[in-house]
Amino acid sequence: MRVVHVFSALYQGGAENQLELLLNQSFRATPEVKHMVISLKSEITPLWKRLEKMGVTVLSCNLNSPLDVKGILNLRRMISAFSGEKDIIQCWMYHANFFSTIASVGLKNNIVWNIRRTQIPQGITGLIAKFSGFMSYLSKPYIVSNSYAGLDSHVAAGYNKSRMKVIPNGFDTSVSIQDVEGGEVSYKEDDSDFIFGHVGRYAPVKGHRYIFEAISILEKKLSKATFDKIKFVFIGRGVSDAQDLKVYTSNSKLMEKCVFLGEKEHISPLLQQFDCFVLPSESEGFPNCLVEAMLAAKPCVATDVGDVKLIGDNVILLSSAYSSIELANNMLIILNKSESERKAMGENLQMIASNKYSIFESWKQYFNLYNKILGNT
Repeated sequence: MRVVHVFSALYQGGAENQLELLLNQSFRATPEVKHMVISLKSEITPLWKRLEKMGVTVLSCNLNSPLDVKGILNLRRMISAFSGEKDIIQCWMYHANFFSTIASVGLKNNIVWNIRRTQIPQGITGLIAKFSGFMSYLSKPYIVSNSYAGLDSHVAAGYNKSRMKVIPNGFDTSVSIQDVEGGEVSYKEDDSDFIFGHVGRYAPVKGHRYIFEAISILEKKLSKATFDKIKFVFIGRGVSDAQDLKVYTSNSKLMEKCVFLGEKEHISPLLQQFDCFVLPSESEGFPNCLVEAMLAAKPCVATDVGDVKLIGDNVILLSSAYSSIELANNMLIILNKSESERKAMGENLQMIASNKYSIFESWKQYFNLYNKILGNT
């Protein structure tokens, strides 16, 4: 079996992290499966280099815009070499789904789409996503959603439900649940500091603004001595300089409470320094960062979006999307718990995540799907 993974680009993100984990698991469990990766864009990223170091061939078709005919023809040429009875074209997210399907017209490729959002996005990507729903009845790809919320919303948007299935994200629990010491950055001045942390690149839908608003709410509800000990740490690219957040990040008093670490290749050591993980998103499918925080045994507060409630088994403190007041109130609940109560909550979440979301189980489901498509079962 050969699997060609097609991505829009190989930046650091949830889908890209999942690819890396799946490949490592495949190398261990099913070494007979051969993998290669095609990036629509030609930018060589740290992930690109790591994949090559793993022995994976990485290519680019230099497809730089929806109207780039030359790039589409390059993609067609590349994937036409994988039209055999033992080949799978695994596409990751809307652009890869769309362009790989267009490039495969007339070819007998076994195409699998992957969707990783709940809401259909806006703009050009949204148009591509919506048109792909129509295409799903014509080209009949198999469609993997990483969340039930994502499956339901895409069926409502016109996707072919008969070709869809849910495979939740998987995690290397043997590594993630270890008690990792230290980290490349230390942001605790002393052990009495209390760290609320968030992981995620900037996008309006990720809800960073609600954390900033919650900080101001907490300041009014807490004593000065307690509030002075709290810090808010953000891991992810584009947060500190996002134009939409300037109303908050230009507030020097507010920024005294915040630490911005940017994008990090390895977040497990940094998660260890969190006292509570915060997910303020307006929309999610399956949030990887939430499960990573659970595996690090951290108490979590989150908005009730996507599969968050399903993932947390009612242990995560949930608030309504768009409500900084509810988010702040849940942070306050965490602060008012004893250290032993917070530890018990974190350990409970760690057990849930390690039992439900191992990369072993995730790759097994992908492998079984590929075998089904190829007629091996």
